[in-house]
Order: sequence, then structure tokens, then C-alpha cells
Amino acid sequence: MFSRRFNNSNKIGRYFYRGFKVKKDQGVNTKVTNSDRALEHFDLHYRPVYKNKWPSIRIALLTSKKTCAVMNNFAENIKFLDEFKSNGAYDIIEKAEISQREKANVQNHDWKNDFSEANEEIVTELEMDHRTSKFLNNNVVELNTPHDSDKILDKEPAEVKEKFNELSKTVNIDDDDDDDRKDLDRTNLYNFVPAETVYSETHMLRIEEAKRSVFTPMDVKVDIVKPRKIVLPFDLKVIGYPSGDVTEFPDVKVDNPHGYLCFFMMDAASILPVIALDLEKGDNVLDLCAAPGGKSLTILQTGLAGNLTCNDLSGSRIQRLLNILQYYIPEEQREHVTVTRKSGLAYDQPDFDKVLVDVPCNTDRHYLLEDVNNLFSPSRISERIEMPTLQKDLLLSGIKSCRPGGSVVYSTCTLSPAQNDGVIQNALDDLWRNTNIDVVVEDLEEITDIFKDSFQFYKNCRFGQLVLPSLSLNYGPMYFCRLRRVA
Repeated sequence: MFSRRFNNSNKIGRYFYRGFKVKKDQGVNTKVTNSDRALEHFDLHYRPVYKNKWPSIRIALLTSKKTCAVMNNFAENIKFLDEFKSNGAYDIIEKAEISQREKANVQNHDWKNDFSEANEEIVTELEMDHRTSKFLNNNVVELNTPHDSDKILDKEPAEVKEKFNELSKTVNIDDDDDDDRKDLDRTNLYNFVPAETVYSETHMLRIEEAKRSVFTPMDVKVDIVKPRKIVLPFDLKVIGYPSGDVTEFPDVKVDNPHGYLCFFMMDAASILPVIALDLEKGDNVLDLCAAPGGKSLTILQTGLAGNLTCNDLSGSRIQRLLNILQYYIPEEQREHVTVTRKSGLAYDQPDFDKVLVDVPCNTDRHYLLEDVNNLFSPSRISERIEMPTLQKDLLLSGIKSCRPGGSVVYSTCTLSPAQNDGVIQNALDDLWRNTNIDVVVEDLEEITDIFKDSFQFYKNCRFGQLVLPSLSLNYGPMYFCRLRRVA
């Protein structure tokens, strides 16, 4: 009965789900969209990395993302703040501060317990040393007595040799094969290939893309150090709803007395690279790839930046950034903001205390849901191949633009290990080989600890931290890593 009603329904055109489609028999459309290509790429390269986590990440990426409200400190927003909290929302920064204090109290309590138990541990260790010494004195003869295992070891070589001889007869091992291999002419290898395979240019590009999409860890000369305690920006207010709560925020409202918008909607994970910057009062800050402006606005809401330079190469994106500054920031505050439109690679002088390098990337969530101007269009394959190289070069420019003692935060909104840890690795290797610049990677595990109630983090990154999308906490993806320039 259900099947007949389903098939006869005139209201059903076709049902879509990524990887599974039910359509009418007539007029089947088999066109592959750019979003389909993006999902195929992610299935191929992300599934082996995230394994059993990938199905839930995949569903979350194909679902509308969760947003937060960054409150505008330059507008009258108290009534909106109270309204959000009355509906069950909370301040993400405030909750992290509480978590940080609770963790500090636990650590202090543990330290006191350790100190009070120190004398008991010393006594116990002395007693154990005494017992160990007594045991060794009583058993010294047994320890010096030959063991049966020595006899077994004496027998093994002969048995192993016999087995090896039998195997050699089976596979016709020739003792002179090694010498023959040394004299082997490489050109003779073609005798073993029945025919040469000819690949099209497109196929070669796809092979190269597959190679560039894989992160292969290698040894790099860098120290990973524990930084000082994370100092959360007191003035930054970020409002979000709890895990599993999908309540939507209202439309952004204008504050009548001043004419500025009261809050800014964005992915809450985007605040983490700003917090990772470790901003201090009066810092000269560079946002190297600033447009469309969400992170730049967040920096300004902390009230810590003395001067902020916002750079981007795209004219349309720069215009969006300028609009945000106009709608949210008073004119007298905008005097401390410089907007430049040029390649991020043009920055190479150490003029800044803090540098944010939020690079162009796969933008996983956007390209799964948006088909127009999609990075995974076949015509943009060369752009995808060169993406990690561009990201590395932008990060190197950010490091060169940072003063010794300052910090650089690299961030993306992709799950790609090659564009995350892979870019950090390649940049560190380039610095060591080609410059005298010395940096350390700072372990930001504390951020994952104090924000664990608001975000789901992936624990297996080598250098940075990664927010994973999930249905209950559908923020991200967001990768961030902090480098401290030493010299």
C-alpha cells in the first residue's frame, strides 16, 4: 500500500540525499553538480582520516550550520543580550572563564594534596628501597645461574638455517643475485612493462590533486611548547545556544540612538583564532586575509588592538569588509583601522605584534551547499592543486610580518589535513632551510579544555587544534595553530 501511494503521488518530483537519490522513472537527471564533486572529494580524502567520526561529520556539513551572536560593544545591546539569555542562550566566553577558574581551583587542590602526601611517599620509597636491597641480596646466586633459555638460544640458529635452506630450494634463491642487481641497467626495466600508459592532461591534474590532498608527516626542526595561561578578552561577548538547541537568532537590529547594528551573526568557531592571537592592550595587529570581516570585527570588539590593518586582494570582499566596519564601528574608532587591497605575499616586514593568517581554503561547508562559483568545478582544478602552496606562502609572509616575541595564528575552515597541519609543517621546513627566522609552535590545548562545552574538538592534530562539526554542536570546521616568533 505504501509503495503504491509513493509511486502514484503527483507531488513527488524527486528526492535528493547526497550519495542516495530516488527519482521518477521518466526524465532521470544524472547531471553531476560541483557540490557533488566536493562531497566525492571529501569522502575520498577525509574518510580515511576521521574514520568512524566521518559519517556524523558528513551529515553535519550537509546541515545548516549553527551561528552565534557577537555583541557590538559600540551599540546599545543590553535588551537583546537579556532577551537571548532568557531564551536559553549563554555567553560562550563567560562559560569558558568559569571553566578556566574551576580547572585552576582543581589544580591548586591537587597540588596541596600532593604536597601533604610528599612525606608519606618519601617514607614509602625508603621502605621499598630497603626491601628491594634485601631481595637482591637473598637471590643473587639465582640471578647468576645459567637459565634454560640459553640452551634454547643455542639451538635456534641451526634450526633457522635449516628452514632457510629449505625455503631457498623452493624459490630458487641464487647467492649471486645481489651482484647481478647492482649491475642491472635501469633501461632494461622497460622489458617488464608490456606497454606505456598515456594519460590525458586532465587525468594528470587529478593525480597531482590527489597527491597534494594527502598529509604525510615528516620530521621538522621545531619546538612545541606550553604557552602562558590563556587570557580571555573581557570585553568580548559571544552568545550561543547550548548543545542540541537549534533556536535561531532574530534578524539583526539597528540601535536607534547611535545607528549601529547591535550584533553580528557568524560561526562561533571563528572566534577561536582571535582568542588564540593572545591580544594585549595596544597591539599592532595585521589581519592578512581579512575579508569579509568577521574576525576583524571580533578583534575590534575585544578593545585590545591599538591599530588594526585589514588586508585582502578581492575587491568585492573588501567592499563587504568596509560595509561591516561602517555598520558596526564608530568613525572615531575606524581611525585606528587601515584597509589595504593587495596580495598578502606583499607583506614581509616585521611591523606587527600579532598577525592573523586566515587563508583561502577548501571552505568545506560552503562548497557542499553552494554550487555557483564552486572551487570543485572542473575548471578550477589547477587552483585547488596550488592551494596548499599559496597557503604556505601566505603563512610565511605572516611570520615575516611579525616582530620577534609576537605571535602568528594560522587558520582555515576546512578539515583537510594537507591544508592544516600540512601547511604548518611545510612552512616550518621552509623557514629552517631558507631563513634565519626562529619560531616555536605553542600548544593551545588549554583552549580545547575551557571551550569543550561549546565546541567538539578533534584530538589528533599534530600542531594545531580543530573544531569538528556535529549535529548537536554544528560549528566549524575551524583549524587554528599559533606560532611564536622567537627571532
